[in-house]
Amino acid sequence: MTRLLALFAFFAAVALAGLLVVNNLTTGMSQNADAFFQTVRDGRFDTAYNYLSKGFRNTVSPEELRAFLRRGSLDRYMTSVWTSRSYVGDSGELEGTVYADDGSVTPLVLTFVREEGEWRIHFIDARLPGLARREITKDLPDQEVLERMASDTAKLFAEAVEQKDFHQFHASISALWASRISPEELLEAFEPFISKQVDLTGFDQISPVFSEPPTVNADGVLVLKGYFPHERGTLRFRMEFVFEYPEWKLRGIDMRI
Repeated sequence: MTRLLALFAFFAAVALAGLLVVNNLTTGMSQNADAFFQTVRDGRFDTAYNYLSKGFRNTVSPEELRAFLRRGSLDRYMTSVWTSRSYVGDSGELEGTVYADDGSVTPLVLTFVREEGEWRIHFIDARLPGLARREITKDLPDQEVLERMASDTAKLFAEAVEQKDFHQFHASISALWASRISPEELLEAFEPFISKQVDLTGFDQISPVFSEPPTVNADGVLVLKGYFPHERGTLRFRMEFVFEYPEWKLRGIDMRI
C-alpha cells in the first residue's frame, strides 16, 4: 500500500509539474492580450501594434484594426476572462471572453506566434454580434481569387528556387507551418528543383487549371489541385491554405514538372 501511495504521489507530482510548465509558457499570452486591449482602450494604437506579430502588422492597417475592434466594442475593454490556452512549438492559442464598459460581451479566440522570445497576437477571431461579415468569414473564395492565390504562390516559389533562398517564401506562409519549418529546411526539401536548374519563372503568367474543384475540407483547409500549362512544360501543384485573419495562408505545397 505504501508503494502504491508513493507511485501515486510521484505521478501526481509529474502531472502537476507538466501543468506548471504549460502555465508558465502560456502566461505571456494572457498578459499580452490584456495589455493589448488596455492600450487599445486608451487609444494608444501605436503601442498596441507592438503586441501584434509581424505578419499581422504587414496585412492590417491601423485604420482597419481600429474599425474591426470598434465593431465589437473591443476598444472599450474593461476586463477579460481566459478559459483555455495551449501551445505547440512557437504557435499558441488563447480562448476566452472580453467584457466592455458598455455592457458588451465578446467571445473570442486569439492565435499567437512567438517572435523574439515574446508571444505576439497573430490572429483575432472575435464572435462579433450580428450577421457574418465577408472579411472575416472562412468560406471558399471566388474563382478569380483562387486563381490569383495559386499564381501568387507559384511566383513566390519560382523566385525562391531561382534565388536559392526561401526566406521570402517562408515569410509568406502560415504561422503554424512557419513555426515547424525553417527557410533552410524548405531549401533542402525543394533542392531537386535547384540541382536540376529548373526554371519556373513565367508559369504564374498562365492561368492555372484546377483538375479538381477547389474545396474547404472538414478541417477548414482550402485545397487547390491543378496545373499551369506552359510551353516549357506542365507545372502540377497541390496547395493547402489555412485561414489566418484577414486572409488564407499557405500551409503546404507540392510542385511537380
